[in-house]
Amino acid sequence: MGKNSEFWNIRIVLSRQALFNFIISFRGGGKTFGCKKYAIDNFLKTGEQFIYLRRYETDLEKAKKEFLTDLIIKFPKLFQEHKIIIKGDKLFIDDKTAGFFIPLSKAGSYKSTAFPNVTLIIFDEFLIDRDSFQKYIPREPYKFNDFYSTVARVGTGHPDVIVFFLGNAISLINPYFSAYNISLPYKKDIKLFANNEILVQIFNSPELQEKQAKSRFGQIMKATNKDYFNYAFKGNFNDNNREFVKKKDFNYKFYFTFVYNNKYFGVWSDYNNSQFIISYDYVKTFPLIFACSYQDMQPNFIMINKLKKSTHWQNLFHAFNTGQLYFENVDIKNNVYDLFS
Repeated sequence: MGKNSEFWNIRIVLSRQALFNFIISFRGGGKTFGCKKYAIDNFLKTGEQFIYLRRYETDLEKAKKEFLTDLIIKFPKLFQEHKIIIKGDKLFIDDKTAGFFIPLSKAGSYKSTAFPNVTLIIFDEFLIDRDSFQKYIPREPYKFNDFYSTVARVGTGHPDVIVFFLGNAISLINPYFSAYNISLPYKKDIKLFANNEILVQIFNSPELQEKQAKSRFGQIMKATNKDYFNYAFKGNFNDNNREFVKKKDFNYKFYFTFVYNNKYFGVWSDYNNSQFIISYDYVKTFPLIFACSYQDMQPNFIMINKLKKSTHWQNLFHAFNTGQLYFENVDIKNNVYDLFS
């Protein structure tokens, strides 16, 4: 695997002792390999088991076929003294159950199942490309939380169950960032949330990324598809550009509020320049509030399906279509683009 320092190191993250760990990197950074190797090493050392989680059963079946490829075939000396096989939905090491393969879409069927020795969940490919045919499960973070509670048996003396959410730098718009109210680290690679129980790491390895970028495939992408090149070899999110992002000033006056995915957004207008800016700032006493879904609806809110009759939304869409709509940060921009789409 070349120099170990080039690849993601799970020990750096474990040293922070967070319960939920979101690891995001360029493709081929070694995060999945690192988690799988740690899971097996930990079982051999302590007997503690792990769960390898994917979103859908079809994803899981494909991943199971490839699970041991890099661990056993590419690096046969890693665990050459041990018998490691996959049967059904379990991984066995020396004829003992070490891990379980579970699709999140069917996690509800495990509510009566006990996992007394599981201390690690690896949720691989938790991010979905917005252009993909795949979709997130409805209320997915809630369903993950419910599954986690089933495994960890919170409050019963069950040992802590650490989670690694692994993903490539695809899209900032995802239900987990919204549900846990987290964002990307700024000018550093690790950021902590929720009283240090949630960790977000953006892993980059300039040395390894440079090697990948100089590959023949990398050179084709560099010449023909800059977006894919920046995503695959630079670890840049596809939706992390700062076009139309700026801070509002005193010229902007409050216009109305809307709620999307349980987040409140304030719309501010500069009448002199015919510009609008959307912010997390809003006037709580202002009565005009639009709900963008039935889940966001509260008493005295206006459902967004009435927006065709709303001058406020017509003005906002006009500003969007004429390049006069701005956002106070990238997260707001992506949420609004997601809503408009």
